[in-house]
Amino acid sequence: MVAACCVPLDGQFIRELGKEDPFSYNQLETESARDLYRKLREEFSDRVEVILVDPRNPLYLIPKLIKETFNNRIPFFQALNTIFLFRTPAVICDGELLSSGQQVFDQSLVDTIRKKVESRSR
Repeated sequence: MVAACCVPLDGQFIRELGKEDPFSYNQLETESARDLYRKLREEFSDRVEVILVDPRNPLYLIPKLIKETFNNRIPFFQALNTIFLFRTPAVICDGELLSSGQQVFDQSLVDTIRKKVESRSR
């Protein structure tokens, strides 16, 4: 699960009108989330489910995180950390908080996800 705020589908329309792009302040994290999504899709195809979530939607996000932490038997305090203390953008895999508040997702995050997927498929 990737929680990133205000990920625009296309900001080109606004730029063409000559107005300021309201998403320019988070363009780096938007591009990084996009690149991470592409890498995960290319490497894992249908073996993993990638869900992009707007963290401003707590009616979806909180129950989803509770379910994920419960289903994957995440220890109680680690689950609380995942559910309530993540900072956007965040990457959560099987209820475990892997990245929180980093604007750029690097290759080490993909490697960590790969290890989790491989250990799950054994």
